[in-house]
Amino acid sequence: MREKYWSLYATVKHSERYFFYYRERAHRWDRRIKVFLCVASLSSVANLALWGHIPLFWPIISAVAQILSAVAYLIPYSDQVSALNNLLPELDMLIHQIDYYWDRINILEDVPDKEINSLVLDFNVEFAKLESRYTKGIPFPPIKRCSKKADVDLQNFYKNRFPRPQQDCLEEELSRVSR
Repeated sequence: MREKYWSLYATVKHSERYFFYYRERAHRWDRRIKVFLCVASLSSVANLALWGHIPLFWPIISAVAQILSAVAYLIPYSDQVSALNNLLPELDMLIHQIDYYWDRINILEDVPDKEINSLVLDFNVEFAKLESRYTKGIPFPPIKRCSKKADVDLQNFYKNRFPRPQQDCLEEELSRVSR
């Protein structure tokens, strides 16, 4: 059961880090699009002064800006950033709760399997509710780069949370339990 609980802990922590990096990426793209639209709008003034120098450049800029303006509601970056700004603090609180019970399970070592199983179920349900409440159907296509960064953060978290002697004991105990 401890292995099952640890798996839940790692999954929620990885998801939190993944969403953190996803938010950063979405925020950068959202800002780029908004800056481009702003520059395209302001370029109409410059267009009058520079029309003769670069005549083909301005119609292309205007066309791209009009297309982006028309489909901006289809580009989910602003919605993603907003959803993740609300989700991430809630996930952080959930991780603190999971961490608290992990210490109890790991240190006391006499927490019954039934209680551990109940905790896993409760935290899985809470995690699913949080995702559902804050993402509300907003698409979050998988991004490998965000996942890789989350993997690295999870490894660093594991190393920092459990110094080497504790890691050895934890790995031994988890492998013993899984046999």
